[in-house]
Amino acid sequence: RLAVADIPINSTKESVPTVSAPHVSTESNSIVSETAKPIVVKKIVDEYKSSVFLFGDMQVFDKQGQEITKLFTPLIKELFLVILLYTIRWERGISSEKLKELLWFDKSEDSARNNRSVNIAKLKSILEKIDHCMVSKDTGYWKINCDFDSVYVDYQQYHEIVKDKKKLNKEKVSELAEIIKRGSFLPNTSYEWMDQFKAEVSNEIIDTYLHFAQSIAISDDPELLIELAGYIFYFDSINEEAMTIQCKALAHLGKHSQAKNTYENFCKEYKLLYGDEFDKSFNDVLLG
Repeated sequence: RLAVADIPINSTKESVPTVSAPHVSTESNSIVSETAKPIVVKKIVDEYKSSVFLFGDMQVFDKQGQEITKLFTPLIKELFLVILLYTIRWERGISSEKLKELLWFDKSEDSARNNRSVNIAKLKSILEKIDHCMVSKDTGYWKINCDFDSVYVDYQQYHEIVKDKKKLNKEKVSELAEIIKRGSFLPNTSYEWMDQFKAEVSNEIIDTYLHFAQSIAISDDPELLIELAGYIFYFDSINEEAMTIQCKALAHLGKHSQAKNTYENFCKEYKLLYGDEFDKSFNDVLLG
């Protein structure tokens, strides 16, 4: 996997790095429950009012805390997302040329310019309802400038946590858990240009949890390690490191049947994906 640390944030390239998505199980996972989603949203909206959620279904709330997601037509939504993601991920924004390539590739220069002007104006009108959030082109690149002390954007919060793994602590790991409780990154939104963002988000979350888990001795906090492995399984159901961590932690707590179930479920998923048997026995996993 390619980690954020391997990609210069100030890179002059606008393309998103090629990363492959981990295997995600189709089975339900307890960390993302339908009842948890509205609770997470309500808590944040009560505090910030102006909020943008991209994990789970996209939801946008104005400065009164009222949901305004329905104001985003399909095109305005894509325009908003591409500018916002390029702004946060690359800390620079996106050029007019790149916007044309992604959104109006089938238009002439004049037609693309007209489409961009009309739809940017519509987007600006919507963002006026959100405090401290606006479209700008001051640097020559289209950006969505937000004061993140006043506007909550879960993708920005996620990015701040995963970009510097040396500063990870239990509090930051818990913050990341709160973000992903709503669900995976824009699961019901599909654009070709977004595929690499989605893959990178999944990989970065997995790497972040593994990095933190490896800093904890199993005997120090087995319950936390079981929880961390569960978060990893949500994004990658055949992650061998997570399976090993969870099995060892459960065994340390004396929950041998649960550890064996974890191992057997992993082996079942592994065979479904690869068509081969997993090559380590349960005892090999525990002793490895």
